[in-house]
Amino acid sequence: MAASPPSHNVHDIRLDIQGLRALAVLAVIAFHLDKSWLPSGFVGVDMFFVISGFIISSLLLKNEGRVSLSGFYWSRIKRIVPAYLVTLLVCAVVAAIVFLPPDFALFKRSLTSSLKFTSNHFFSNFKGYFAPEAHELALLHTWSLAIEMQFYLLLPLCFVLLRRPMLTPLFLLLIVAGLAFAHWQLADPVSSREAYFSLSARIPEFLLGSLVALHGIGNAWTARQRASASFFGLILIVSSWFFISEQRFPGLWSLWPCLGVMLVIAGRAEGRATRWLMSPSMVWLGGLSFSLYLWHWPVLAFLRYLTQAYELTPVLWLCFSGITLLLSWLSWSFIETPARRLQFSRQRWPRWLLLVAILVALPLMTINRLNASIVNPMTPSTLRYADPTQICHERRVGDCLRGVPGAAPQALVMGDSHAAQLNQAFDIAGREKGFAVQVVSASNCVPINGFDLDRIPVYDRQPCQNQAQFINALRPSVHTVIVAGMWSRHASSTRFLQALDAFFQDTARQHQAVIVLAQVPMLLGNPVRSVRFNQLGLKSSIGSSADAETANMVIQKLARPYPHVRFLDYGDAEFFRAKPFYNNQLIYMDHHHLNELGSSTYGHLFAADIYSTLQTKSLQR
Repeated sequence: MAASPPSHNVHDIRLDIQGLRALAVLAVIAFHLDKSWLPSGFVGVDMFFVISGFIISSLLLKNEGRVSLSGFYWSRIKRIVPAYLVTLLVCAVVAAIVFLPPDFALFKRSLTSSLKFTSNHFFSNFKGYFAPEAHELALLHTWSLAIEMQFYLLLPLCFVLLRRPMLTPLFLLLIVAGLAFAHWQLADPVSSREAYFSLSARIPEFLLGSLVALHGIGNAWTARQRASASFFGLILIVSSWFFISEQRFPGLWSLWPCLGVMLVIAGRAEGRATRWLMSPSMVWLGGLSFSLYLWHWPVLAFLRYLTQAYELTPVLWLCFSGITLLLSWLSWSFIETPARRLQFSRQRWPRWLLLVAILVALPLMTINRLNASIVNPMTPSTLRYADPTQICHERRVGDCLRGVPGAAPQALVMGDSHAAQLNQAFDIAGREKGFAVQVVSASNCVPINGFDLDRIPVYDRQPCQNQAQFINALRPSVHTVIVAGMWSRHASSTRFLQALDAFFQDTARQHQAVIVLAQVPMLLGNPVRSVRFNQLGLKSSIGSSADAETANMVIQKLARPYPHVRFLDYGDAEFFRAKPFYNNQLIYMDHHHLNELGSSTYGHLFAADIYSTLQTKSLQR
């Protein structure tokens, strides 16, 4: 005879599920703090999805036959939106203060998508060579809340429009289809990122929880069966934190943690192995889990933006813990809990909507001015290396000519963004010495035959191929080729070094001279940020990195056997002695690119050497 399932409810809250929530949020936070701690801690989000599917389906089944869509949606809105909006508004103010204008422009786009609960689509399509690192995107975590709200919009319709016997086959069909579609997407590098952020790939996880509620899985089990289910479920959950790769997720691998959550929910924490889920500390953390999830990532992202480092020092780790716990507790105590008591009223909801609109609109109307005026504004020449609409970077713009206007180009300058940063430099050098060059470049890519495309982001591969074809068409018309690149990114690739060596051999056969420009010295952080932080009263300094110098030695060694190849390195010049400044002017736009001011001065520095090579080769021809 089956024992009746134990009741772990306090005001309809299952304490074991609160403990599961605590596990989920702790896994996510540990993963976000340092991936090496829990390599697969990201599955904590998927644990939340299964729990949500179970809880929401249980609520809908409880009101079977009399489901009120307006009442259901109101319950979800008051559960999520108040704390969510406060988090977004606080993040908007902090971002307006500390972010550089280009970074703040990106933040506003993510804020807009977050307010519409479509940020999963925004981040799935997010790309940008000069954008902040992913771990500095303050609203990146909102993608999962967007998916959750999208699911909440759809699930009640199934319960309203379909009879109960039809739900199980529908849910099973959607689970199989969702898993298959996600598995297919993961096989394609282009769509694998979309799969990670897509609702379709996560629907199976919600519906697995729904099936537990729909069939009352575990209700008829004996205490021993529930204890076994809870135990094996916990093993599945904990083991999934260590052995699943982000590159293979979600898809079929999502079943690993999700089945574990299903078993623990069905087992109702029966047995000693999982009863600790109902301990006061775990239940308290579970109750705080939504606020912890909301706040931990922005706090972490802002700290990393300010320190310009992924790893936190012990002091910053303590700051993160204290700030996150405090903000989460305040949110839970003064926003989440009071909001849950709000009653739905058809007469009052327009007033509530108007109030929320005003509270959201007022700060958003002022953050642009705050970002621009809180410190001395920086000129475009400080924040970029060239006007992106006027250079042949990733695409053709006009004749790509730099130097003397209208002159026949004597050389072709090619490379990645480290070649693009030299547009201004070659304008200055060419006009100073009376020559012209064409500058063609692509992000992350040195557009030569044999370049290993699989090493760079998917979205940069086609522009790289396009520019390589363009360069191959231009090369026969010039007698000198100038190559510049971020060698610290490329020198560790054996395939790239082989391709560059083949390029040197090919230019020798074509009787073309080659100038290889060393990578400019690298910094350990973004100097433009450092300037802003110092103006805000936040002491900030940055040091130098030896990565560029080490990589330059590798490229120079490769070029040395070829008499027609000249390697130019100005890293020890007076120009870089006080980097990132020269004559008290900022010459870098980030930690490894010169800005327009720096590029202009750099052009004066190498003008004579470039000109002498061009003249020598011209006389030989």
